[in-house]
Amino acid sequence: MKLLTVLLLVCSFSLFADNLVFDRGLPTTNLNDAAGADRSNVAWGDYTPYSAYPPSNDVLNWAIGDDFNLGLDGTYHVDDLRVWIVGLDGMPLDDMWSDLTLFTGGTTADSIAVQPTLGTGVTQVTYVGDQNYQGSSGGYISIYQVDFLLDWWINGNTTYTFFVAGTPKADNISAYPPGVSPFLSASNKDKSGSTQQGADNLFREIGFNNSNVVQYSGLWDSLASPDCTLCGGWDKSSDVNVQVFVPEPSAILILGAFAGALGGLGAFLRKRR
Repeated sequence: MKLLTVLLLVCSFSLFADNLVFDRGLPTTNLNDAAGADRSNVAWGDYTPYSAYPPSNDVLNWAIGDDFNLGLDGTYHVDDLRVWIVGLDGMPLDDMWSDLTLFTGGTTADSIAVQPTLGTGVTQVTYVGDQNYQGSSGGYISIYQVDFLLDWWINGNTTYTFFVAGTPKADNISAYPPGVSPFLSASNKDKSGSTQQGADNLFREIGFNNSNVVQYSGLWDSLASPDCTLCGGWDKSSDVNVQVFVPEPSAILILGAFAGALGGLGAFLRKRR
């Protein structure tokens, strides 16, 4: 029995040791208003106007997201897609949303759909130096790391999109426009100080109906410009922060060894009996 216990512990540990294959994580420098004109961090959300709530099947809800491309040959099993959600004026995440929904797909509206998840892990985090996010009013707001646990096979050289939506709770609806989508952490690639893989100074949004059918997909540049109708909101361009994980190869090898060891142990026990 001791052998079996050790094997179980080794297998369990290895299965949770993921390999980071795409890294556009949180910024580490030029944080909040103290950085002045060099501020790197921002958060983006979208909403349906009051007049459209509750939405009919023809009225769009909105969600913010972005894209990634591993730039690797072969196919990969994504088991964790990580983003960061910034709260609203200190409201805890579980007071804002009764659920979170991940959309994934290609670069066109008809290729994007709800991505089934195996679970969602939420952890309250901070920037380096134990800093929270500073909102436009000057107050500090909590940051939540959200890990969508997946069983998603992708091509390493294909561009994929992702978007995060949510069903707002009553407190969220009473304080803000009812269709507010989660505000995703984003940053300017030149000011972030951290790896900003795949950053192109654009993020994405989708519009979807009450049946979660995506009807619109578009790109946004957050840099305000009088010559651009799909721009604005900040003095810099930005990309949504995201990390993508696949299982470590060692996990597969150990799992195979574990299965073989169990077979051998079973034969040993049968002989003893």
